[in-house]
Amino acid sequence: ALSEQSDDTLHQIVAQVGGNPLALKLTVGMARYMPNIKSLIADLQKGLSSKTRDMYYYIFCQTWLALTPPAQAVLQGMATTVPDSASAAQIASFARLTEGELWDVLAELTNRCLLERRDRNGEARYGIHRLTAAFVRSDVMKMT
Repeated sequence: ALSEQSDDTLHQIVAQVGGNPLALKLTVGMARYMPNIKSLIADLQKGLSSKTRDMYYYIFCQTWLALTPPAQAVLQGMATTVPDSASAAQIASFARLTEGELWDVLAELTNRCLLERRDRNGEARYGIHRLTAAFVRSDVMKMT
């Protein structure tokens, strides 16, 4: 949906997010699930202040609240037990997911730009950005 937008619309989004790379990446993930781009821009305008921390907090909160419980469990496990990356089998083990659930959750988190695939020696591994981990460890624990 974002690739089809006018430059003016994209500039509005960048103006709200401030051009911060992780915030832009997370906003792309949010855009996939918003009803339309106008809703995304309106949401960003009402929730963001000029402070970077507030911006990230708002985007993370909106994204967190839209996640399924298994996806939240994976992020919590990644943030608290995985130093860099984990294999799909490791994720399934600590999150107690069946194989079918695992692939749904990996797709959900990857599509929302919360999980990064980091292949190592031909093996698919998954990790999360340090800011995502920090948010999950601190702010999510306050929300639950």
